[in-house]
Amino acid sequence: MQMKRKYRSGLILAAIASGMLVTLRVMADAPQEVDEKVKAPMPLRMPTHDYIPEATSAESTRGELIFKQANCIQCHSVKNAGGNLGPMLDGIGYRRQADFLYAHLAASNAAERDYFKLTGRNRSMYQHPRISPANATAIVSFLLTLPEPEDGFVLSPHVISLPARTPQNSEKYVPKPKSKSSQEGQKLFRDKGCIACHQIQNAGGWLGPNLDGVGGRMERATIIENINNPAQISKREAGDVDVLPQMPKLELKKEEIEKITDYLLTLPNSQKAE
Repeated sequence: MQMKRKYRSGLILAAIASGMLVTLRVMADAPQEVDEKVKAPMPLRMPTHDYIPEATSAESTRGELIFKQANCIQCHSVKNAGGNLGPMLDGIGYRRQADFLYAHLAASNAAERDYFKLTGRNRSMYQHPRISPANATAIVSFLLTLPEPEDGFVLSPHVISLPARTPQNSEKYVPKPKSKSSQEGQKLFRDKGCIACHQIQNAGGWLGPNLDGVGGRMERATIIENINNPAQISKREAGDVDVLPQMPKLELKKEEIEKITDYLLTLPNSQKAE
């Protein structure tokens, strides 16, 4: 596949916010209806751009299979089905060209350099898992075949949420070195969706505690116990909405919890201490 050096953005930009936590920003002066009861903007319907997707090919069909096997739909939505941690992928070819998508996905030094040339930013390890160049090419081919929604985009604008609280650093804390077990734990942490509630290096959710430097605040046994027997999170309020989350008790094997703990103990302190 020929990778072009230029990429464009349209009316709707897929913006990466804080690494792995991604939302869609609506770049238009469209009026927003407000539900006074919840004090949150109502969804907006935005028009499409007459984008003509690429034709299906053997390579795009292979990419679709890889897309499904990798469970990309857990974070991304297609035809209003899927997750919302990553940007919707309908009509992604209008907003992002092939070279950007490839540089974002491929696990290679060349792709990382290209990403910096295109965006002026280094790729963050928490933004997105990387895949082999061959599989990245196939998935890009599949993504470019996705059409825009026939009835337009239905977007949920940003709503009020509580920011992830920056933890108190332990000055004497020294993270554990990375190991095979911690790397496997990092993959488990990502695959189990932990980043949706917990923040690491300014990427992730706000419902659970920030995990930067958690090894300086908790002993290994305490971390394991918190995963095995999640505690109720303190009640907090955002406007008229009571937030009473509780960490779900994940069906994890003992060795999986050990590996996740090994990963958490490698996390350095927050760069923005309170």
